[in-house]
Amino acid sequence: MHENERLQARVSQLHDRLEAVLRQSLRIAASQQENPALQDTSAAHANALICFVLGRWHQFARSGFKRLPTEYWQAQSAWLLPPAEAWEADPRGCVWHRAHSPQSPRLPSSAFSPQSSVL
Repeated sequence: MHENERLQARVSQLHDRLEAVLRQSLRIAASQQENPALQDTSAAHANALICFVLGRWHQFARSGFKRLPTEYWQAQSAWLLPPAEAWEADPRGCVWHRAHSPQSPRLPSSAFSPQSSVL
């Protein structure tokens, strides 16, 4: 709206980079599963995740920084993230996605706290 054009460009660049990182991570996860169907949907999944994040940031700012971005996260994470056994840490501490089934339990919400080393 009334923001500096340079600031708008930098924020757009941040959003684009975040989505690119998500897309790349999802492609790597799909290639580890040797599942080309998942590679084909990595762009759509990354876009859905970034839209969720941006919506939460916007909601947080519009509420005067009172409505936390983590509100309802427990329920919503089940729709956005794979089940718990779909994640596996490698020796370097990175987290990768593996094949999952719909009956699998989800990651605990504590995995997404600022102090967590999972994400």
